Amino acid sequence: MAVFTSVDSDAFARWARKRLNCAEVSGLRPISEGIENTNYKFRADGREYVFTIFEVWDLARTRYYGALTRHLSAAGIPAPAPLDAEFPDEWEGKPCLAVPFAPGAWRENPDATALRMMGEMTARMHLAAMDFPEAESLPNPRGAEWRMRAAREVESGLSDSDSELLSSELGVDGRFSALPLPRADCHCDLFRNNVLWHEGKISAVIDFYFGGRDALIFDLAVCCCDWCFDGSAGDFDDAKLAALLAGYRAGRKLNSSEEAAFPDALRSAALRFWISRLHDLRFPRAAEALTPHNPEPFRSILLAARRRGENGERREWA
Repeated sequence: MAVFTSVDSDAFARWARKRLNCAEVSGLRPISEGIENTNYKFRADGREYVFTIFEVWDLARTRYYGALTRHLSAAGIPAPAPLDAEFPDEWEGKPCLAVPFAPGAWRENPDATALRMMGEMTARMHLAAMDFPEAESLPNPRGAEWRMRAAREVESGLSDSDSELLSSELGVDGRFSALPLPRADCHCDLFRNNVLWHEGKISAVIDFYFGGRDALIFDLAVCCCDWCFDGSAGDFDDAKLAALLAGYRAGRKLNSSEEAAFPDALRSAALRFWISRLHDLRFPRAAEALTPHNPEPFRSILLAARRRGENGERREWA
């Protein structure tokens, strides 16, 4: 989350009373984490909400996020469904939505029990997403085509070794992306800080704003990259991988093609975030509050996934 657009408290209160039918609006304050959209937190009639202004997406994509999270919420997934999801409003010409604030906090170092629960939740979410109407579907905005295009934009600033790494992994990414794997509309950004915990359970899966249709195994691989990598060791934690994947398989069985493709999915997932972080540093956007992400951690994750893929190591991950 970030702040690119200033929001006046009085103007916002008038908007919220009209659009959300609120009698009392207070406590509007910016949320500075993240890099993509403008976010504020506020209270209305005794409840807390997050107000998001979409700095990049248009109304069609904003409607998509609303429709997807409402679909998942109706299926029992704790995805906070935006108010006015079908007809998002605009703030200074930009799409905006208000979402109920979800209780809980994310876990920096989840244990094996939490990882298994996360795997089970991801499987449930994928099964629910497979029923999302294809007519309302949109592609992953950071899919293979975007990765190729963004890579071209950042490659001139890389060292020789990083340029070779980028070129090589784009080849793997192209191979993986062409596979006929089960697909649905996925979160595509299932990091630890996008999953909230309350009283020992997952209370919310939030920030679907990079979501889109992609291979389910890619979405699972994104989750593994963030939840199962040990930065101090520079490698994936086998016990964490085993716990997360066991939880996933308990809820949804991977077919043989997905099992075989998982090593390449892991490389594609790591590549996606290495490229996006390189791109954000190379082409920064002005914001009042902005927290850029360092690309180096995902370079390390990509190298670890590459080593395993090239060595044919499967261990507990497939």
